Amino acid sequence: MRATRCRKCGSRELRPKAKGARKE
Repeated sequence: MRATRCRKCGSRELRPKAKGARKE
């Protein structure tokens, strides 16, 4: 399972299914 967020913003910083749910 790969991270949903870009590796620049923090690959595994948010939940597995929080795709663009909370963009910082």
